[in-house]
Amino acid sequence: MIYYIKIMEEYVKKDFAKILKANALEARRWMNQSDSDVARIYDRNIESLQLTVELYGKYAKIVNYDENLSDENCEEAIDIVSRMVYVEREKIIFQDRKKRENKEQHEKLDERSVVVSVKENGLSFITDLTTHIDTGLFLDHVNTRLFVKENAFGLSVLNLFSYTGSFSVYAAAGGADSVTSVDLSNTYCEIAKQNLKNNGFLSEKAFPVITMDATVFIDKAIEENKKWDLIIFDPPSFSNSHKMEKPFDVKKDANIWFYKISKVLKQKGILIFSTNLATFSLDKTKLKKAYKITEITDDVRPIGFSSKKSGKSRVFIFEKIQDASTDIFRDNVIRKRKVERVKDEDFERLVLSMEKDDEDRKSSPRVDRKERSNDRQSRREDRPRFNRSEDSRSNRKSFSRDDDRRSYHDEGRKSYHRRDDEKRSYSYDDRRSKGRDDDRRSYNRFDDRPSYPRRDEERGFNRQDRRWDDRPRRDFDDRPSRDRGYDDRRRRDDRSFDSKRNDRDFSKSNPKSERRSVKPYGYDSIKKSRSRDEDTFFWRDDE
Repeated sequence: MIYYIKIMEEYVKKDFAKILKANALEARRWMNQSDSDVARIYDRNIESLQLTVELYGKYAKIVNYDENLSDENCEEAIDIVSRMVYVEREKIIFQDRKKRENKEQHEKLDERSVVVSVKENGLSFITDLTTHIDTGLFLDHVNTRLFVKENAFGLSVLNLFSYTGSFSVYAAAGGADSVTSVDLSNTYCEIAKQNLKNNGFLSEKAFPVITMDATVFIDKAIEENKKWDLIIFDPPSFSNSHKMEKPFDVKKDANIWFYKISKVLKQKGILIFSTNLATFSLDKTKLKKAYKITEITDDVRPIGFSSKKSGKSRVFIFEKIQDASTDIFRDNVIRKRKVERVKDEDFERLVLSMEKDDEDRKSSPRVDRKERSNDRQSRREDRPRFNRSEDSRSNRKSFSRDDDRRSYHDEGRKSYHRRDDEKRSYSYDDRRSKGRDDDRRSYNRFDDRPSYPRRDEERGFNRQDRRWDDRPRRDFDDRPSRDRGYDDRRRRDDRSFDSKRNDRDFSKSNPKSERRSVKPYGYDSIKKSRSRDEDTFFWRDDE
């Protein structure tokens, strides 16, 4: 792979500084109103400068998405952030986000850990700014967490893939009766417990944090028939941790999870689903019988995040109507059978219901295609027919398909169309051509035309005695001749104009049309001006 060094232009630096200063001012206004000290102030707004800048208390974190950005430009970006946002240079953390290949996980970037306690909407959270790319608090979900807080009062809440427990803290702050957090990582579960304690939620019975694979937990909950009012499902796009029994891919496994969640979600319960996978597509046609789905991505987008960039979190609200059927993940079952050959027990339990549906479908009587065609033919024969031989209007014989086979010269046989029987049969030579000349009637004399005796008597003449030669002719020679010469034409002065037009005296000169430029000296002495009335209007050859 060929790499090239990208140099930041001078105008890019100026635009970057202006955007940083404006967004930082807006973010600080919001932070003062919401009792927060975390926000994003730059989100790859300039195409040639793919950076994100976030504030965490007195720290600022810059993440570079462009591998070709030079080290000199990185130093200039750090300097601009320090001057425009008023953050000490020593408290600015710069990290490169490498593009993952073959669904690999983000590795640990630094052994040195910078742990900062920050506030968001009056709640305290622990963040690590250096160990990983992710700090432990996703800032694009700030409004989604507020939505959970406003709707969690008196409900039982389940937080799957809970991470550091930020959704759990908001649900507990909103007055939820119980909040259960489930995650596979021991490190993140300890941070979740610490976040709950730092915000005053000390009861482990009401707010348990369980270190377990979410797939195993949901299967046990289905067996024990546990139910929750509100479920938060914010999984990673892909995970292949060695602690998991099988890899997780949200694009392929989403429908299976929607089926499982419907089993542990109460009637009219709420499921909040979020993903930041740009290529994810939600198939609502398979889920519309089980859920009423609404997307609220634009409603919960916080300040500082651009709506044009891909990879941003999409948020959906599922309201349960009824338990989902196995049809929503039928395609996933076929794919797993052919490709992955998964034979674990938990998956086979899910397939049992689908196989039972297939057996019921097979046990139902199924009519063969040949039997169906024979049945259709028998119904057609039993249908009442019209007896053509008894038709009173035309005493024709009933025809068969063999009678319809005739050649072009078969003129003697009658057609089975009624209008053809009434017409006399023409031979080939008697047919009239469709030319224009043949359509005209050829009458040589007046007598050949059809007569109308009654009309002729009223008019008082005998058509038989009249000939074409008896018609009066007009002599065009007696018309007065129209000999008018050139001089007899009306002159321009004698012509009448429309009354609507204004009368205008053409004899007087218009002062506006006069030549304003001075004629050259001796112009009048060169040639004498002449009028049309003179005989010598045209120039003579000697002149």
